[in-house]
Amino acid sequence: MYLTSKIILHPTPLQAQTLKNLATIYKTEVNECLRKFQLNQKIIWIPYSTLDQNLPWESKKEVIKEATKIFRDCIRNKSNATPTRFKGDYCKWHCDSFTLDYKLNLQVGQQSKLSIEFYADDYQKELLSSGCLTSLKIEKKDKKWVCYIKILKSDPQPYGEHVMGVDMGIKVPAVAATSTGKIRFFGNGRKVRYICTSQTSRLSKLMKNNNYRLIRKMDHKWGNRLLTIDHQISKSIIEFAIQEKISTITLENLAYIQKRIDSGKKISTWSYMRLKSFLEYKAQKHGIKIQMINPHNTSKRCPKCNRLNHSSKREYKCACGFKSHRDIVGAINICNYSSSKSN
Repeated sequence: MYLTSKIILHPTPLQAQTLKNLATIYKTEVNECLRKFQLNQKIIWIPYSTLDQNLPWESKKEVIKEATKIFRDCIRNKSNATPTRFKGDYCKWHCDSFTLDYKLNLQVGQQSKLSIEFYADDYQKELLSSGCLTSLKIEKKDKKWVCYIKILKSDPQPYGEHVMGVDMGIKVPAVAATSTGKIRFFGNGRKVRYICTSQTSRLSKLMKNNNYRLIRKMDHKWGNRLLTIDHQISKSIIEFAIQEKISTITLENLAYIQKRIDSGKKISTWSYMRLKSFLEYKAQKHGIKIQMINPHNTSKRCPKCNRLNHSSKREYKCACGFKSHRDIVGAINICNYSSSKSN
């Protein structure tokens, strides 16, 4: 499996200018390759010698790979227009053109090298030393130079043998039900709603006063708070899965939930896709599989008798006598669906 580690670089002013120039050259060469593909209406062979000589040899491979990917995506989308131009401000290196010890050593051009200081905490150092470094990308983000290093690690063995269903929602961010009968609630939807409501009110006041400096600063803090909450929820879910020896986590496929008109106004405070992505990469580290299922009637079907019931409140009641929280019913049905498929 592939993992990515993000580290902060501390280049000197001269090194920073060199990185900036490389990013400009990289973007120019990718767009030039795209232009050639469009003229020939297909992907053609481009000799490395025709690319800018200031690029490292291995970075030229990344240039052609980047242009090829953009062109293929354009064909896949059946777009007859000119392929989307590459707008990234970064440069990539292959594993043969960089090394990492107490400094990041980069090949720039055909002969020269850069040795850039960086900061990495203990977790990042452990991650970087646990696998094979395959490629890196350097860009300037929020006035800082950031390096993304891709690491190849062997796939971990499955952690357990049980199944867990997770029902995600707005008022209750996540409810988990295991095949062993354990139930756990995660997160506080009211806290998220309060953050969004208070920040929206403050944002409207700042916009009336045209205070754009505070608006940009507030947006950054607002996003970080919501990001931290999703990280905490996903971490708690994975820790619970490890504790219960879960091999598969089942989620509802709610990718198109925002198209539902009846709940469209509430979806703006719900970060389903972000929480799902956090769960996926954290589960992958521990060998836990993520399974997606159709969400149809998962919160309406009775886990005991399979009768469909419509509950307007949070409490779910069935004629067979079964009573529970509506989100617990959804989590149990999701778990039962996965268990039946595995059997």
